[in-house]
Amino acid sequence: MKFVLKACLTVAALICLTSCFFGPSLLFYDRDIIGKPNLISNPDFEMPLLPDKKLPKDWTFLSNADFQNIISWDSLSVQNGDKSIKIDGPTQQILIVSEAFPVDNRSAYVNRCYVRSKVPSATPVTLYFRTFDKIGNRKDSYMNKLKTITYWQEILLSTGFFHPSVQFARVIISIPIDPENTYWVDNIGSYHVHAFSR
Repeated sequence: MKFVLKACLTVAALICLTSCFFGPSLLFYDRDIIGKPNLISNPDFEMPLLPDKKLPKDWTFLSNADFQNIISWDSLSVQNGDKSIKIDGPTQQILIVSEAFPVDNRSAYVNRCYVRSKVPSATPVTLYFRTFDKIGNRKDSYMNKLKTITYWQEILLSTGFFHPSVQFARVIISIPIDPENTYWVDNIGSYHVHAFSR
C-alpha cells in the first residue's frame, strides 16, 4: 500500500515538474521590445483620416450600432503622444482594427495596448492578434483580456508558432457593451521579438 502511495506521489510530482518545463514557453515582456520598430501604423491615433477628421488614419471601427457619435479623440487623458481614442457609453461591442502588416510565420511577436475606463468595468476589454494568408483567410487567433479600471493598464500578448501560410496580421481591440461607462485606448503596438531557427 505504501509503495502504491509513493508511486502516485512520484507521478504527481513528475507531472507538476514537467508542466513547468514543457508548458507554454512563448512569453515575452516589455523589455523585449526595446529598440524594436512598432509594426502598427498610427499606433497613438495621432494622424486623422483625411479629409474626414473624425477617425484616425489606418484604423477601422466595426460595430452593429452607429458608433460615430460615441468615438472621439481625447487630448486630456493620454497614455502616450497627444491623443487617445475615447469611446463613450458603447451600446454594442466595438472593434478597433489595425491596418494589416506583414509577419514572418517563424517568428514571435509582442503585442500590446493601453486601456482605462471611467469606472471599473464588469466585462473585460480584449486584445486580439489575428493572422491571415496572402488571400485574406484567417489562420491564427490569439487574445488576452483585462477588466479596466480608472488608470491606464497594459494588455500584453505574446504570439508565435503561426500556420505555415501566414503572411499578414492585424491587431484588434474589442470594447464591450457598457452604456454607463467610458473607455480610452492608446499606445497600440506589435513588435517582432524573436526568430525561431529555420
